[in-house]
Amino acid sequence: DAGLATNIYTNTTSSLTSAAISPGGNKVLYQSFNQLSVRDLAFSTNQFLYSTTVPIKSQSQWSGDGRYVAFVTRSNLVAGDNNGINDVYLRDLQTGTLSLLSLNQGGTASGNGPSELPEVSADGRFIAYRTLATDIVPGVVKPPAIVRFDRATGSNALLVAGTLYSLGRQRGM
Repeated sequence: DAGLATNIYTNTTSSLTSAAISPGGNKVLYQSFNQLSVRDLAFSTNQFLYSTTVPIKSQSQWSGDGRYVAFVTRSNLVAGDNNGINDVYLRDLQTGTLSLLSLNQGGTASGNGPSELPEVSADGRFIAYRTLATDIVPGVVKPPAIVRFDRATGSNALLVAGTLYSLGRQRGM
């Protein structure tokens, strides 16, 4: 608690590898023993538990109201996710809905390459992520690409093709 300059909760185990607090400060997304959880601080309960080895990167994985949280796992959490590599998921903490975002264009299976680094818009409508898959959106010939999932339409759109990334790397960026 920054206002009181005191710790409210502490972790005495070394298993905690990454964490991100929700924008409202009432929930924590954390990873421990390759398990991903959301802890509701007000009620001292865990809202879900999924297997992942991908570290949580920042608060940007939360929607502004704390309703949605995006994460990455190689575990097959829904039907159609059978690629065995990293995929981007979105959990609606209000309804409990879990959605695979890195779906192929037909919406029948996960993409043919790994996806990662989700960023959720403040209202939770858009989720941008990086993908090496070439079958999530048309136009990805040379991955990686930046893709945006729109919750309102349930579809992905290409934001940046891989050639810009490759040029940036050649310039030492």
